[in-house]
Amino acid sequence: RDKGFQIVVLGDMILEKQIEYFNSATHIAALAGSGLTNIIFCNPKVQVLEIMADPTFDPYEFQEFARLLDIDFKSVALYGNATEVVEKLKNSESEFIKRMLQA
Repeated sequence: RDKGFQIVVLGDMILEKQIEYFNSATHIAALAGSGLTNIIFCNPKVQVLEIMADPTFDPYEFQEFARLLDIDFKSVALYGNATEVVEKLKNSESEFIKRMLQA
């Protein structure tokens, strides 16, 4: 939150509001799941970081989708509780993640 990100629960939101959020976003960090289908509503300049907290998720499911949409998209597997995941993100050497955290 201190970087300007909002926590959004898509399951509690009507479709029109989901479209509005994704269309206006410049950066999205999200847990892997069906909510990322909303990237179809993103503007082409958006940067998306998919956080895979479940080792059974297929990391290429949304990557290919994003490639077809020409969206800057990365997946990262980070297992652990929320505090551990945040620390792993902060300590990442990935330039993409560093850019996301500086946004």
